Amino acid sequence: MRGIFTFPGHSYSPTGREQSARDEDQALGLAADSLRSVGVQPGVVSGGSTPSAAYAGAELNELRPGVYVFGDAQQVELGACGLEDVALTVCATVVSHARREGRDRRG
Repeated sequence: MRGIFTFPGHSYSPTGREQSARDEDQALGLAADSLRSVGVQPGVVSGGSTPSAAYAGAELNELRPGVYVFGDAQQVELGACGLEDVALTVCATVVSHARREGRDRRG
């Protein structure tokens, strides 16, 4: 075994960023302590998400922040970054769209 891993999926709630990082840090600490108690040293303590990256806890020695370096509309909505922090945008022409009752299957 090389280490332990978690993903704070609840950091994607509008008010869950900081609390999810605390929850994750606590869960990783308990898991690491449990392993150490039976003689197993977790070399990698991996966690994190883009919304919770700013609140990453002390237990982590590997952070996986996803779209953190680019930002996106979802992260702006969650408050993890500002619109000015979004590094990539796409400008495209819409050539079709779904109708209310479903996709137009005519082609």
